[in-house]
Amino acid sequence: MPEFRLIVSSIYLPSYQPTDHLEAYINQLESVSLKHPGFNLIAIGDFNLPGIHWDSWNNNVYLPAAGEKAKLLTVAMRQFDVKQFNFLRNQSNNILDLCFSNLEAKIQPADSITRLDPAHPPFLCTLMIPQFQPFYVTPQFTFNFKKGNYTALDAYFSSVDWNDCAKLPLARAIAHFYDTVHKGIESFVPRIKAVSYNFPKWFSKELIQLVKEKRYAHSR
Repeated sequence: MPEFRLIVSSIYLPSYQPTDHLEAYINQLESVSLKHPGFNLIAIGDFNLPGIHWDSWNNNVYLPAAGEKAKLLTVAMRQFDVKQFNFLRNQSNNILDLCFSNLEAKIQPADSITRLDPAHPPFLCTLMIPQFQPFYVTPQFTFNFKKGNYTALDAYFSSVDWNDCAKLPLARAIAHFYDTVHKGIESFVPRIKAVSYNFPKWFSKELIQLVKEKRYAHSR
């Protein structure tokens, strides 16, 4: 059985903390991820960022984030290629405790082991560890860049005031840049259902034939 490796991160971010604290956390998470490129990731914590439509965000639908910290988090987490799985709302109909992972996760209400805080309903997170697959599986949907409307995309990028990036700290400028680029791609590049391959795309016909012959020989 292949070795399973996982980066586990947790955070408590009070609402009164400045954006710099969230930015520092994201930078640390990025640093750890870059040092361990083969690891999966789960990040759970109280981010205290209400008003984000996580269901739409999970489906790659562009929505303006409510506030600078929310925008920074949504753009940064997009770069980690994760989804947000906790949708248990508190008494104010907000979701403050978030669960990000590149793995599928199941969230269930849980009994509190301490005094219950109505703003933070406890939950149990179960990670769905996938079975080992020797070959890469293509995502279900992907952008069809061959049919993108690049005239409209160029006009959109030309209308953006890129000077705004120069007025921001580096991490926020990068977040603003990627947010703008992603919005343009979402608007002018269509999506198509990707073809599912039994072999990696870079396999040649000759290599595929050799693999099939090897499997046949092993099955005898």
